[in-house]
Amino acid sequence: MKKNQQRSFWLGLFTFVLLFALIFGNQIITKLKPSSPLLFPFNKKQVTKINVINSNNTTTLQSKNNKWFVLQNKVEFIADQERIDQILDSLSQLKKNEIVSNNKERQSEFGIGSSMIEFSTKDKNWKLYLGKNYSSSQIYVKTENNSDIFLAKNLEKILYPEDYRDLNLHLITDENKITQIELNDNVNKLVLVKKDNKWFIGDKEAKKDRVDFLINDLKTLSANDIIEAKQQLPDFPDFTVTIKADKQKNISTYRKDETNSWAMIDNHNSTYVVSSVYLDGLKKTETDLTQ
Repeated sequence: MKKNQQRSFWLGLFTFVLLFALIFGNQIITKLKPSSPLLFPFNKKQVTKINVINSNNTTTLQSKNNKWFVLQNKVEFIADQERIDQILDSLSQLKKNEIVSNNKERQSEFGIGSSMIEFSTKDKNWKLYLGKNYSSSQIYVKTENNSDIFLAKNLEKILYPEDYRDLNLHLITDENKITQIELNDNVNKLVLVKKDNKWFIGDKEAKKDRVDFLINDLKTLSANDIIEAKQQLPDFPDFTVTIKADKQKNISTYRKDETNSWAMIDNHNSTYVVSSVYLDGLKKTETDLTQ
């Protein structure tokens, strides 16, 4: 009886250890296994220049006073800061984990050759060759002076879209500070006033969710293009938006063609080209916001 109990004990213990090894063994091995080193050990704040080469097209991005600019057609524009931060973050975490080939003869098969990104600090330069998409979030890449082709995550935004300019109009930076919004399309003039975290049109309370949608549309309004040269505009705008917060912002729009409008922001030298569909979506009546 005692021997049977001992045998059952040791059998149970062995079964437990075996199950533990099967369930947690791979995780333990993975943790103990030395991880691949970072390929580009840099601080993104120290990067001063980026060249993106896509076939025969080269885009130059330059950091000045911690702000990124893009040179396009010999004109300097403010670059999309968020996009560049995401690219540099992904590059700074890049490791050679999944090598798919080290055969130089197969590089074209993976799309390696015509596209690359160069980035540099004051002391060092790096190059990464970019290949075809493996999935929606992975592409084939290869470093300079090394034949290993491997998979890299979250680098798909390097090449596409090719326009690196900041096309957001930035009408709203902090929505909590907005106290009044005025919309005027020359037919209807709508004035929204904020009182104790509620929005009113005259003495009628506006529905919060509808005002939130309007604010989000204003906050995310972006252009298709930015024109530095002054445009010959009509004397009167088709649609105006006035936003009162810490500082008042006024945007005036003028019909450009069947699908786009010119958009001018007070104290800005640039002229934005905005889809008329987006602007039409901003035009509201009292009924739209209160019923």
